[in-house]
Amino acid sequence: MIKNKDNSSVYFILLFLVIIINSIGSTFFITIFLSGVVFEIFIQSLEKKNLYRSIFSIICFLFIEVVLGLPLFIFSLISLFIYYILLQKIKLSFSSDILAQLTYIFIFYFLFFLIMAIINHYDFTIYKIFIYNFILDSIIIGLFV
Repeated sequence: MIKNKDNSSVYFILLFLVIIINSIGSTFFITIFLSGVVFEIFIQSLEKKNLYRSIFSIICFLFIEVVLGLPLFIFSLISLFIYYILLQKIKLSFSSDILAQLTYIFIFYFLFFLIMAIINHYDFTIYKIFIYNFILDSIIIGLFV
């Protein structure tokens, strides 16, 4: 995601900023802000077996889940499901890394949207918020790939 992939301090600063922004924010758009970027950092940390980064990503997921009022470890379970079951099939389907990463994020947001629709009532504003966040995360990941 970031051009110097061995620099973990940039990841920790980014994850810390996501925690701060999501803790301060009170609307749906802000509280799921950059969750796709956190998901991408989590996937990369699992691929490289970087445990410190993956643990901090799970902590960041937990902060977002607490702010949204979701059951704990939902983001982590979605991420692990995508990583262990869907990731290899998606990698074989796409020749471009950027398209594969955007597909991961889309599937992550789609599963997260389904969980939000099951737990909370379905509202059209939630749909718009997920689309906005997907576009924003796609732009951010597209800039740093």
